[in-house]
Amino acid sequence: MREDRFILVHISDAHLSSWSSNNPWRRPENLIEAVNFVNRPPTKVNAMVATGDFISNSPKTPRQTALAYLSAFATHYFNANLVPSFVCTGNHDGNMINPAPEEWITREDFYSAVTARINYPVYTDGRSNYYYTDLPDSRGGRIRIIALDEMDRTYNAENTQRMAVYSPRQIEWLTHVALKQGMTAGHSVIVLLHHSLPSDNATARRYIANEHVYSWYMIPEIIEAFRSKTHFQKRYPNKVVPGDTLTVDADFTQAPGEFICYMGGHVHTYLNYEVSWMSNINRALPKQQVLVANNMSPSEKNPQSPIERQPRGTQNNTFNIYAIDTREKMIYVTFFGATLSYYPRVITLNYGNAPINDLTKGK
Repeated sequence: MREDRFILVHISDAHLSSWSSNNPWRRPENLIEAVNFVNRPPTKVNAMVATGDFISNSPKTPRQTALAYLSAFATHYFNANLVPSFVCTGNHDGNMINPAPEEWITREDFYSAVTARINYPVYTDGRSNYYYTDLPDSRGGRIRIIALDEMDRTYNAENTQRMAVYSPRQIEWLTHVALKQGMTAGHSVIVLLHHSLPSDNATARRYIANEHVYSWYMIPEIIEAFRSKTHFQKRYPNKVVPGDTLTVDADFTQAPGEFICYMGGHVHTYLNYEVSWMSNINRALPKQQVLVANNMSPSEKNPQSPIERQPRGTQNNTFNIYAIDTREKMIYVTFFGATLSYYPRVITLNYGNAPINDLTKGK
């Protein structure tokens, strides 16, 4: 890969636990291998991201065990890792699969165990698990990574094991701080989230589902207003708390910067797809691009996924490698380890003003 491109390694769904194959929490081999890869010359990796579900758990997993798994993930992910590395929360990370409220992982728990250990400066809203960071791009601009927190619930009825939750405060921060503060014309934005976003793509829809407390179009509609530099207002009803609504009022008419893509996980297979059209979309722009990394522990495999894993070696592990060219407006995708055999060695995606070539179609 050319050195003038921004190189990013994307892992997801490490699922550390006492039973996770090749990622047992005391020595997670696949996670260790990924961290070793990004720190090994001659490849210069600019950043690493992990998009949630750092642990596996069950309805009987106690809080202290879940915290031990989270701490083990953070230790192996950040210790001896010299590459700027970032995280976002996943649905398993709150331990709300356990029905007892006293066993749940709180926002403060997760912040102390994981977010506080991020190895590069980030800008947070207090001790929150949503934040942004700016990284230098060799093309002369900045790559802004915005990490969203899908465990940011307001009500106990919002079960983050089942659905992604963004608090009104987080959405206010996203629209008034993360997508505006210090933003320049040279900024390019990547958004980290765990859950899927809507797609018209038949292949993607085999895996993704609408698992959002508020509309799963909310984040794409905000990003679309940012991309098209418009003023956006909308109310979103809460699906589980009657009478609650979240109001978005975001004015991006003077906001510089552009959007590259979302990076996520959750579905335990590799995907690249486009967010389906929204009612307010600017049709002069291409559809928004979503890049999904496969899970890192074969014992957590999605039964629908056609990706074959070997018992040992590099073909047991799997993660994505991106070369982002902010001048050409291109993303070049390749893989470490196991992936879909019918994919080309390098997938080429255009996020600029030309239509995106979604290579999941027709495969």
